[in-house]
Amino acid sequence: MPVKFLCNNHREHLLADDHLAENYWLESMHQAAEYHETGDFGSAIPLLGCAAELSGHLLDRSWPNPATALSRFAASVIGLAKTYHLSGNDKAKHYIIEQANERVAASMSDIHCYQLICDSIAVFNWTAVNLAIQRCHKGFVSNSCYSVCFENHQQRPRAVTLH
Repeated sequence: MPVKFLCNNHREHLLADDHLAENYWLESMHQAAEYHETGDFGSAIPLLGCAAELSGHLLDRSWPNPATALSRFAASVIGLAKTYHLSGNDKAKHYIIEQANERVAASMSDIHCYQLICDSIAVFNWTAVNLAIQRCHKGFVSNSCYSVCFENHQQRPRAVTLH
């Protein structure tokens, strides 16, 4: 995503280690969900932006596999776009969705699956995104934290936090 949320030092440190990037993505999603739940969208947006930036990197690397990387990217983008929308910033929401569509297009060769995923992201439909990914990647089972972070806080695993 062309919008940068991570500072240069954190970006360099996190992008050098996919496991660390994944853990920081998970922690960012969880922290953002806590702010989101209380209506503190201003605090949730930077965390979701960091998650989207990290998941975009992991999508580029297809890490840990293409379907999971795509699922995590979609979760981050849906969370960020929806939070921008709820905070009243539809211009930013549309920009994030447009950038996400470009990233998804670059990562997929199947135009039908691409369209299903992008259409689902645009209306914040996480279930439809996962169904489209399952259709495109046989055997994929979503383990993204979107539903855990934004729909069921009781099952939250914890990850590392950078300072």
